[in-house]
Amino acid sequence: GAISLASQLGNSQTDETKYIVIFSDMFEFRDKRIPVTQADLKNFHVLVVCGGLINREKNIAAADFCMNTQNKWKNEFKNLGAESVTFTIETGNWHKKTAKDFFAR
Repeated sequence: GAISLASQLGNSQTDETKYIVIFSDMFEFRDKRIPVTQADLKNFHVLVVCGGLINREKNIAAADFCMNTQNKWKNEFKNLGAESVTFTIETGNWHKKTAKDFFAR
């Protein structure tokens, strides 16, 4: 629902380039019976900032959290029309290069 709402708000404001920054573990758990409006991410650039701590947990090395799901989510966001999708880890000084490159698009 959050991506859908973000796309609705962004699309109501401008047809120009838009940006979504997501701070999340990208773990989706929702009741499939609850309807969610399809997001339209045309002209959106998506930056996903993954938490660094969850990716260091030794007992869930293969867990499907954030960085381990980036291919799935990149495809999902692209299928919704996103111009670009970037993943980064919040502990990796992403603000120095990744964020600057992201907002330069």
